[in-house]
Amino acid sequence: IAAGERRRAAGRAQAEADMRAAGFEPLEPYPGARVRWLCRHVVCGRTVHPRLFGIRAGKGGCRACAGRAPVDRAAAEAEMRAVGMEPLEPFPGRVRDRWRCRCMTCGHIGTPALNNIRRGQGGCYACAHRAGRSLDVA
Repeated sequence: IAAGERRRAAGRAQAEADMRAAGFEPLEPYPGARVRWLCRHVVCGRTVHPRLFGIRAGKGGCRACAGRAPVDRAAAEAEMRAVGMEPLEPFPGRVRDRWRCRCMTCGHIGTPALNNIRRGQGGCYACAHRAGRSLDVA
C-alpha cells in the first residue's frame, strides 16, 4: 500500500510540473490524466479546464488563446514570399485571417491565409488550377 501511495504522489507531482511547464497553474488537486482539471492559464489569466492527457499530447488547453499566438510580421512576410506570394498590404495580425497578396509567378491577386500556407497549401489558386488542368490534358 505504501509503495502504491508513493507512486501516486510522484505521479501527482509530475502532473503538476507538466501543467506548469505548459503555462497552466493548477487550482485544484490532480483529478487524473483524462479528467478536466481546473487551472489558470498564465498567459491570458483565464480559468480553463484542460486535460493533462491533451497537454501531454501537445494540444493547447486555452481555447481563447488558440490561433492567437503573436506572429512576427517580418517572419510572416518572409513565409509568404517563400511560397511565391508578394504581400500587398500589412499582415492582418492573425494567422487565420485572409491576406491580400500577388503571385510572383502569374500576377494573380489572391487572399491566402498564413495558416493555410503553413499547412502546405499553395498560395496562388490560379497557379494551382492551371497545374491541375495541365495534368488532366497530358
